[in-house]
Amino acid sequence: MKFAPRAAAGYPCEGGKPLVIKGAYHEILFEKDAMRSVALNAIVEFFNKPNLSSGNRFA
Repeated sequence: MKFAPRAAAGYPCEGGKPLVIKGAYHEILFEKDAMRSVALNAIVEFFNKPNLSSGNRFA
């Protein structure tokens, strides 16, 4: 699977590569608890990072 078109469009994956969750399929938030937990933790971690392009997100 190639992700070059997304990177070329200026929207690379967080961390430069996709998060692959072993055993998970398309609807990650409808997977088993263990897989969903990995995805939700990654989502929360992403939103907790400062947004360097726009300064303070919540000001």
